Amino acid sequence: MFSVFGEQRLERIDNNSPSMKIAEWKQNQKTRNAFYELFKNHDILTKIGHSVFKQYRDKELPFTHCAYILSICDILLNPNSYSIKCNDKSVTKRVEFFLQAFRNKTQIISPVAEESSDSVENENYDDFINNLDSQFP
Repeated sequence: MFSVFGEQRLERIDNNSPSMKIAEWKQNQKTRNAFYELFKNHDILTKIGHSVFKQYRDKELPFTHCAYILSICDILLNPNSYSIKCNDKSVTKRVEFFLQAFRNKTQIISPVAEESSDSVENENYDDFINNLDSQFP
């Protein structure tokens, strides 16, 4: 993810960083912009996916792979969560959510970009993610 965005667009951080630094990083404009771009620029998701799943470099990524990558990136970059730790439950819940959105051909809207939107999809996403984040600190 960091190599796809580059240091100019997304500063590096790791799970050994103090929680205060992680919280500040998540609120940083570069991080927020990267999070927003995941939902607007399909090429970013594809580049991240191809760097992780090298066997698909010249092929389209399956929906399950896209959902997995989007789930990990959501956990890492989502400014509504102050953690960057991925666990099986939080990843699985997000994968299920994103797969359902893909199957229903529902546009996945970034809550950062559409905070004031009153669309059903956005409300469901916000409720879902906020609920997950409160369950998995």
